[in-house]
Amino acid sequence: MLQQQKKYFKDINKFLSSSLTSHQNLHINLEVNQLDDQTTLVVLSALEKCINISQLKLDLQHNFIRAQGISPLAIVLPNLVNLSILKLDLMSNSIGQEGLQSLASGLAQCFKLQLLELNLGENQIQDKGTHELGINLANSKTLKYLRLQLDYNNISSQGTTDLALALSKCVNIISLKLILNTKEIDWASQQDLKKKAKKIKRLVNKQIWFF
Repeated sequence: MLQQQKKYFKDINKFLSSSLTSHQNLHINLEVNQLDDQTTLVVLSALEKCINISQLKLDLQHNFIRAQGISPLAIVLPNLVNLSILKLDLMSNSIGQEGLQSLASGLAQCFKLQLLELNLGENQIQDKGTHELGINLANSKTLKYLRLQLDYNNISSQGTTDLALALSKCVNIISLKLILNTKEIDWASQQDLKKKAKKIKRLVNKQIWFF
């Protein structure tokens, strides 16, 4: 099988004017771009038209994106029916609970997704959002490789416990990399997360960091 040629865009207008339906392996780098919700909505609206995409890397870190800007992912992601690899960096935005719930809802409907890398550090996320994300990831029948970064949020020991329980039900995961912040997570909850991760039957590679 021929390797798909990666298309790289760092300019929003060039991406918007490109042949959207032709993209299969796509990298959009808009980090530190002063993106607000309205501009993000424009980008996601165009991304929804990339119906043939199977690999997507989307760098949106260090912008001004809130829940309103990221919420269309609940609709956009399910429309990318061939998506198998997703790398999404939203570090240092403000998507909060509502934004994470929308993202989690979209991920739950990515029925071919095998590799997922999410950087959600510094996004005002609390326990409820973590719980929703964990439940939706646990329902995936195809996910094998997961890297999840949740440091510098407002996740407590309870949120970590809920996440641990959900991840233990991700029966097909082979590789798990998890990054959390120890500020509000006690030692017992940290150890509980590590123990529950060991219960994932097919897990070969496990890396869990607390900072």
